[in-house]
Amino acid sequence: MIETIKREGVKIDIKSGIVGKTIRDIEKEFQVCIVELKNLSDRAFVFSWEEQPPKSTTIKPEDEIVVSGEPLNIKQFSKSAASLN
Repeated sequence: MIETIKREGVKIDIKSGIVGKTIRDIEKEFQVCIVELKNLSDRAFVFSWEEQPPKSTTIKPEDEIVVSGEPLNIKQFSKSAASLN
């Protein structure tokens, strides 16, 4: 059975297992593509890219990420984003 590509938004918890990792590392580990990132931890600077954010960007608590990929990979990523270190 062929799975379809899916897009899903994920809010990063302060105790998430992916806080401090770069986008490059996350994409490699979970086989997903991060297509948008919003930094909500610093209210003065809210970032949102129309294009993919730089691969060297480090994930911070309270970021909101939009990922694209296979549904199973996104599910695994979402679990890690919500889990404790």
